[in-house]
Amino acid sequence: MTRLLTLSAILLTWAACTNDSNDMVPLDLFAQGGLPITIMAPDSARVTQGIDLPGTKEVIITAGDDYGVQVTQSPRSSGTVASLVEDAKATVRGGEFFKEIVQEYEDGFVFSTSINDNPEDDSYDFRRIRLKGDYVYEFGTQFGEQYSQAQAEQMYESVAAAAE
Repeated sequence: MTRLLTLSAILLTWAACTNDSNDMVPLDLFAQGGLPITIMAPDSARVTQGIDLPGTKEVIITAGDDYGVQVTQSPRSSGTVASLVEDAKATVRGGEFFKEIVQEYEDGFVFSTSINDNPEDDSYDFRRIRLKGDYVYEFGTQFGEQYSQAQAEQMYESVAAAAE
């Protein structure tokens, strides 16, 4: 019994020390970007303003080469999260380099794009939709950057706090 408890303690300590989420901290986008949303982001994250179009606001959160999230706030029209996710799917499916949706959720999805037939050149992106008050918040990877499936899924999860 003592051996089992010792082994359990060692495993728990190891898991705590190797947990990548320890580097994720709450990031208040209102304080740094003017959006009333908090997400989990690497503690080294930088927030910059994106391109604001009439009626929209865009914020980009980056940390190193493996984390880049773009958040767009736009006025809420009619529609549910489910219908807005379907609209986002239709938009990405219409993209020139769209390959496939690899993971689906109630509030979003992860998808791949490819510029050629070589799977090693595939890039992954996501869309996650959040309705809050009079606004729709659409999350995705930073435009123009390439990410692995694992990186895209990790970023998808990092914005979950904003989706609650």
